[in-house]
Amino acid sequence: MAIVYYPSNASVYTRQVAGGLTEQTIGLTPNTIFVFSTSSMAFTSSYAAGGRSMVLCAAYTPLVTGPDVAEVYVPYSLVDGSSSLSWSIKRLAWRVQVSESVSSSIYIERSTTTGSFSASYVGSLTLNSNSYEAYNTTGSFQYVNSGDKLRFNVIQIGTSTNWTIITEISSVT
Repeated sequence: MAIVYYPSNASVYTRQVAGGLTEQTIGLTPNTIFVFSTSSMAFTSSYAAGGRSMVLCAAYTPLVTGPDVAEVYVPYSLVDGSSSLSWSIKRLAWRVQVSESVSSSIYIERSTTTGSFSASYVGSLTLNSNSYEAYNTTGSFQYVNSGDKLRFNVIQIGTSTNWTIITEISSVT
């Protein structure tokens, strides 16, 4: 038997799992989750930090320069799906299935408005000629918040095809 103490304002979800085990998922803050599994012989716990990968483009080949029409929402809390969080951008990544003979470049942009997209610069990526991948982890990236929208904007277009663009974020609050 295990005794687990947690704040009275924590969200607790309990379910039965294989072998007579009980698993409790406890959300202590909007961006942390603890999972406890108990039985008569064992007690284990794990911690899941609030990190996400946001796919802005998947197997798509832009034909012209300019902003993409798709806008991806920055996610809310893993615990309840509605608590707003601040997120730190950790990595911008770009992969293509067919490389090109000239360079391409993109900006990642965000909008904080509820109306039409009002672009502000987040970071950039350049895919060099004859390259399949580009990434940026060294930028002094802005923080983004739940509900902000992200998109990519093609600045210079080459001949590569089937693009995948990912923004990796980690929760701050």
